Amino acid sequence: MIIKNIRTEVPNRFQTINQASPGPSTLNATVMIKRYEEGNAFARLMLAGLGQIHIDADIVLSEEGTKESLAQYEVSKTFAWGGMYGGLTDIMDVEDGFAKAVATSIVGRKE
Repeated sequence: MIIKNIRTEVPNRFQTINQASPGPSTLNATVMIKRYEEGNAFARLMLAGLGQIHIDADIVLSEEGTKESLAQYEVSKTFAWGGMYGGLTDIMDVEDGFAKAVATSIVGRKE
């Protein structure tokens, strides 16, 4: 999902993505998931704010050749709506927005 979003946002920005043998000028993006909570759909259905969905991650961009860290970002997505909408929304729905936020960070745009 992240790669698809990068290709959509800036189709000509990167020569290749996930190349088999990276060169010294290759940008390495590491996404470390810190929190992944599916929440509780029934609790969200009952009352907004209960049973929240959370996805949090740290993103580190580094140069492959030197391993030098070039940038660091923190991405968080939370879903806390209630009612029928909250009860029918699951973690997969939130993952789409999370992947878009990660891609936006990698290409250097504000969300």
